[in-house]
Amino acid sequence: MLAPREQRGDLCVVAFDLELDAAVVAVAHPAGDAEPARLRRGRRPIRHALDASGHDRTCTSSHGGEHDIGGKLEIPMARVIRLPDKGRLLVCTDLQGCMRDYQRMVEIFEQALIDYHGDVYLLFTGDLIHGPHIEPEDWPDFLGEYYRDASGDLMIAYAGLAAQYPGRVHALLGNHEHGHIGGPHTAKFAADEVALLEHILGPAATARMRGIIHTFALAAVSKCGAIFTHGAPAAVIDSIADLEGADLSGANFASPLDVLDTPIVGKVLWARSATEAEARRFLRATHGTISIYGHDVIPDGFEKIGDEQIIVSTSFGLFDTNKVYCNLDLSARYRNVHDLRVGFEILPLYPDKAPARLGGRAKAS
Repeated sequence: MLAPREQRGDLCVVAFDLELDAAVVAVAHPAGDAEPARLRRGRRPIRHALDASGHDRTCTSSHGGEHDIGGKLEIPMARVIRLPDKGRLLVCTDLQGCMRDYQRMVEIFEQALIDYHGDVYLLFTGDLIHGPHIEPEDWPDFLGEYYRDASGDLMIAYAGLAAQYPGRVHALLGNHEHGHIGGPHTAKFAADEVALLEHILGPAATARMRGIIHTFALAAVSKCGAIFTHGAPAAVIDSIADLEGADLSGANFASPLDVLDTPIVGKVLWARSATEAEARRFLRATHGTISIYGHDVIPDGFEKIGDEQIIVSTSFGLFDTNKVYCNLDLSARYRNVHDLRVGFEILPLYPDKAPARLGGRAKAS
């Protein structure tokens, strides 16, 4: 619901025909993020991410926020990933259901495992899901490279990759995933993207997807100084424990819009920008020096803001020429974002298509 930078948009209230190939009447510009549509409360048992058994028969609603564990109600709390102090870290931002870019990122990761003798980690910074269902002839240029949403398959592929490389593949929670486990429902390509995707998937696959999302963390920290979140580092916190204590269930929201005013979850998942003072406070609290995040669409691939912040666009809303990811040395110490160099820490997703300014090999026409 936060529009370019900090403006708020209008609430989407139009009913949507829950059909896979239903026409999207109005497509929002990617810089204007999805509007929370509604909250529904419910409970469901925790299951392994890939367990298809005992699915929605045990759910009292399709929302999946609170958990009923052995008759005791538990509120899902946030988790923070603590990355190791050595090895390489590859960072991919908002895919929004683009399987092709996901597969390209996996290809890069598996090649890096060979190049760096297995000491490599892969981090997705949220919004792996909720892409467009638009025909090629109706595709607007501002959405970048054409693709069709493959959110369900992408989530299963992610879970399989994480199982194949235990402890080396991680994901952060984005505002789009949050809608499936208790947060506001987004409305970028449908009046209710949560309801649409869950309708497409059906009860069993929806349950599996929710289980996968429950493994996602709210943030990741590293000794190299890089701190990772989905949105901008605008949350008011005093320590990492404040992040770990955040309530993700949505059970206490009187209105879908209330999450935007919460000091931690609302900011971490929805903020497009942070002031220098906000970023510095957040970084002090997390013992970091630089904040790396996505959430916004940067047409040129990345944007450095001051000394502390860098927004990276790996996939959604970009053409292949400008898609970038990060490759960090976890044993280094990055003093500021200017230590991140094109061709070294900032790399093109498709080198053969990218211009030289992004470290690519494309020839000027």
